[in-house]
Amino acid sequence: MSDPEFSCLSERFLSRLTAAITAVRGALERNDHAELRRGLHNLSAAAGMFGYQDISSLALRAEALCGLRPVPVVIVRELLDTIDDARCAHIMSSTAYGHDQRAETRNQKPETRNCYFATSTSR
Repeated sequence: MSDPEFSCLSERFLSRLTAAITAVRGALERNDHAELRRGLHNLSAAAGMFGYQDISSLALRAEALCGLRPVPVVIVRELLDTIDDARCAHIMSSTAYGHDQRAETRNQKPETRNCYFATSTSR
């Protein structure tokens, strides 16, 4: 996979991360421990795959807390807030980088240019 394709997928992951965080928060509020753990595990794995080690580590810490009874809800909420802050920071840095990158890709094939355009307008 070329760097522009990976960059597009990575940006798409960040844009969809809000929904994943919301789903995990819902599981936390419902005391659905299995769904909470599964959501955090998936979030950690996906973030790690795209190189967002900070998000991956935070989700892994939150997942580990799911084994405690009672689950420390306040701490897990704080970790989810921190994950969301990291998401925002990555989007901001991606947007700044993506702006320069779009200027460099004007001569590339249209589907590559559209990837950058689509991700910048969805924010």
